[in-house]
Amino acid sequence: MKRFIFCLLTLLLVLPVLTMAEDSRCEKPDPIGKFGYGLSEIALCWTEIPMSIQRRAEKTDPVSGFFVGLVEGTALGVRDVAQGTVDATFFMVPPYKSSEREQRFNKLMSWDKKFQEEYW
Repeated sequence: MKRFIFCLLTLLLVLPVLTMAEDSRCEKPDPIGKFGYGLSEIALCWTEIPMSIQRRAEKTDPVSGFFVGLVEGTALGVRDVAQGTVDATFFMVPPYKSSEREQRFNKLMSWDKKFQEEYW
C-alpha cells in the first residue's frame, strides 16, 4: 500500500512537469500534446477549488467567499475533468490545437469573464 501511494504521489508530481511545453510546441498539432493536456486537466482539477475560494474571498467577505468559491471551484473542477477526459480519450482524433478551436475558446472565456463580473 505504501508503494502504491508513493508511486501515485510521484506520478502526480512528475506528470505536470512532463506535460509542460513551450508556447511554440503547444501550437503544433500532435496527439501526444493533446493526451498530456487531458491528463494534466484531470490531475490538476482539484486546484480550481482553492483558487476560486481565494478569488471569491478577495472580492467579497471571507465567509461567503468560502462557500461561493467552493461551489464555483467544484463546478470548474468538474468542467476540467470532463474536458480532460474528452482530450485524453480522443487524443488521436483531430483537431488538436487549431486556430478555430482557440478562437472558440477565447470567445467562451470572454463571455465567462463578462458573466462573472456582471453577476458575481
